[in-house]
Amino acid sequence: VLVQKSMLGRLIGSGGAKLKEMMNASGCTIIVVDKEVPPGYMDNVRLVVLIGTAAAIALAASEVLCVVENKVSRMSHSQGGGVNQQTVRYEQAVAQQFSASGAPLLSTLAVCALGWPDAASSMGKKIAEAEALPGSLRHDLLVDRGLLGRLIGTGGMKLKDLMAKTGCLIVVVDKELAPGTDEPLRAVVLVGSLPALSHAAAEVRVVIDPSTALNIGGLLPEFTTVGGGWPPATERWGDRIAQREAVAGNVRHDLLVDKKIIGKVIGPQGSTKRELALRTGCDVFVLDEQPPPGCADDQRLVVLIGTPVQVSTATAEIAAMLALQIDLGTATPTPVAPALSAGPMTSTEWPAMGGVDPYMGMGAAQMQAPGGYMPQQHLPQQHMPQRPMPSHSMPPPAAPFTMPPPLLTELTRVARNWPDPGSTVGKRIAEAEAAPGNLRHELLVEKGVLGRLIGSGGSKLRDLQARTSCHIFVVDKEVPPGRTGETRAVVLVGPLPSLSAATQEVESVVEARPPKRPAAEAFSAEDAIREAKRRFYGS
Repeated sequence: VLVQKSMLGRLIGSGGAKLKEMMNASGCTIIVVDKEVPPGYMDNVRLVVLIGTAAAIALAASEVLCVVENKVSRMSHSQGGGVNQQTVRYEQAVAQQFSASGAPLLSTLAVCALGWPDAASSMGKKIAEAEALPGSLRHDLLVDRGLLGRLIGTGGMKLKDLMAKTGCLIVVVDKELAPGTDEPLRAVVLVGSLPALSHAAAEVRVVIDPSTALNIGGLLPEFTTVGGGWPPATERWGDRIAQREAVAGNVRHDLLVDKKIIGKVIGPQGSTKRELALRTGCDVFVLDEQPPPGCADDQRLVVLIGTPVQVSTATAEIAAMLALQIDLGTATPTPVAPALSAGPMTSTEWPAMGGVDPYMGMGAAQMQAPGGYMPQQHLPQQHMPQRPMPSHSMPPPAAPFTMPPPLLTELTRVARNWPDPGSTVGKRIAEAEAAPGNLRHELLVEKGVLGRLIGSGGSKLRDLQARTSCHIFVVDKEVPPGRTGETRAVVLVGPLPSLSAATQEVESVVEARPPKRPAAEAFSAEDAIREAKRRFYGS
């Protein structure tokens, strides 16, 4: 968990009392690394490490979130002070239900609009009362109105069953549109602890679209190692692999892959490997420099380490990616939820089943971050209606894409108040940002590729803006704060669908001639978390 240094006193408490209370209540080991700045982060950032089962981590993450938001903890709330054992047992049961469901822990909490529905209405009052309870959090989903019947059920029985199963309040706001949304969307409001919200969000998605059901528990018939556990601890990556293998509950499985196709597992600059680690929670080590002992010269090794389910899932994904003919037993790839027709696509996986991302309450045209978490903008993977672009000398939009790119799940900024709003480009960016419905996302590129992006007389840039309906500002005269002299920023401003399309277009242009891939290095789940956060805070 990344938190502001100023929040650590709340987490630790007098003589460490608060920290001990949270560990006792959650069953999770909580380590506050208060003396060092995590690599690549700002001086006011500190790391809080959570170690335990998925259920214990979910409980501890919920407790930490309450502390940094200055909310009363649900489990420690009692008239006489101290830990409320009855509530602790209930919350532990909720967390166990969440863990058994196999649902991912939410990495983002989204709220359609603050103060909505009106607290004077019956639904608004019910939501407000639930939110006021100690430890309660809120998460909103957007669902096609025509599918709400599946969620409610005959006489409301399905909805009641879901609430009993997940320990989460679920309110279907079916009579009015959420601010900033369009027909046929309606909001489904979830209120409860973090494990309850995560479980309920996954269950609602499955009810709306049964094809998104998680296939949890599929396992390989056996886990095998090559070359007697090669590489040894004295060789490159051997020590890291040995450390990950030593973690209680972890297993190792080795895959032999032809060196001609090993690059597919790595991807451009390691992107595929990173995504695989994030998606499955599995440590992925690609050893492509030499064959393992006793193997053919054209064979290379992929080492997977994690829980049995994580390793099995990652193996199935690689087998599908490379068309490997191997016995997978009951293991299946991570299910990818298809975008419903104007329906939800909401539960994003908490990186590596244990990292806590900064939370953002997202309104239709606003975002608000709790004071204790770092202001990195994360967005839920859900349908967001596209709004017309404001007039800032933008070219008219072209015909819509036949296959829209996936929506961004994270918005990044190089630095606050940069470029200077008083400068010409800074003023233009600020004006575009101020338009209702517009969001901002920034990309870092090498100075040498800007010519490809701008084109002759700016023709390429104009074409990209026309095709994506997105403002694209190339800040070519200034070096972004904390970056090297050859780095420049490209600032994108527009609605989420436009940002997503523009990001894909810009990346395809600047990566048209990618640099030679360096020697592959192991990328663990922890690395995946750090990489995701580095994009905002700098390297």
